[in-house]
Amino acid sequence: MIPTVNVILPTIRFLPVTRDIIRHVVGTAEEATDIHVTIADGQEDDQKKEWIIRQTRNLAEDGKFTYIGLKDVMQRTLRAVQVEAEWILPISDDDPYSVNFIRSMCSESRTAPSDTMAIVPSTYLSYSPTQFNLFRLQNIEEQEQGARLLALYKQAHLNGILTWSVIRRKPFLEWFEFLRTKAIWPTYADQLLVSYLAMKGKIVTGKEESFYAKDERDWHDPRRAIIKDSGSYPDKSLALFHEIFWISDLFTFLRSYGLEDAAVPSLTFRAAALLTAGASVFEHRLRVLEIERSRESEDAYSLIVNLASYVNALGKAPIDEHIRFFIQVQPMSQTLSMPLIEA
Repeated sequence: MIPTVNVILPTIRFLPVTRDIIRHVVGTAEEATDIHVTIADGQEDDQKKEWIIRQTRNLAEDGKFTYIGLKDVMQRTLRAVQVEAEWILPISDDDPYSVNFIRSMCSESRTAPSDTMAIVPSTYLSYSPTQFNLFRLQNIEEQEQGARLLALYKQAHLNGILTWSVIRRKPFLEWFEFLRTKAIWPTYADQLLVSYLAMKGKIVTGKEESFYAKDERDWHDPRRAIIKDSGSYPDKSLALFHEIFWISDLFTFLRSYGLEDAAVPSLTFRAAALLTAGASVFEHRLRVLEIERSRESEDAYSLIVNLASYVNALGKAPIDEHIRFFIQVQPMSQTLSMPLIEA
């Protein structure tokens, strides 16, 4: 029997909460006939592996469990998604969620229409030592690609966290194959996936109340966010162009998999927000990353500001002009990223 959902747990910890999550995942899967569990462990701890094998013995006997022990995160993920399920449900090894989260998400997926690409919990908790935010998705069910993308981008605070949901396996695989062409795994990778899901179809909230909680201390603190972004690059100065790489990848990825011309202005809306934010945070990035002011940094700032001004002025310009902007950004991104390719 092909499972409906493959619950994927990438893990590099063996905390008490990690053990609680594994026990809960296993217990939920044991009560269902169509849930497969994949634990992709990168910790390389024999004691942990033995504990996992003991906990999952019954699932393994029923052919509903896969254990992967690999340090490399890309290889672990690649192996984890090989289970031929209709959907995947990625969960973290230290994120709290409601006791009904996995059961309710899997239940919703069994009857979801074919044009639904993701089903999300009713509530997300985004927390850190200084903030605690509750978010609810406004369902993205519009018929046209552009309208769905615009509906997503008007909920930009949710773009990353929506990856913690039940997701169609096929678009997840296509997203992952795109990432494998990249020299790095950028911090905006999860947001590329969510954009792709909205482009391909609907993203809807589950009918049963449930929640998923995410520790986002790296993103609630602007300084930590800058350091986190810069960690993706072999040269920290490349973080100054973070939004250019993001916009280029977004257009390249979606365009390669069927983005319609009529939907491009919705990407313009997103690009304008990203570049405007990039310009506003530029000076702070220099200080946090301890990059000295120079002719090069001044040129970088001018580039970001000019691009932001240009894309903000597109507005209701003909679609060809929107497309031309993104086509111009692509070689610009390639030139700027040469140190990535050489690294």
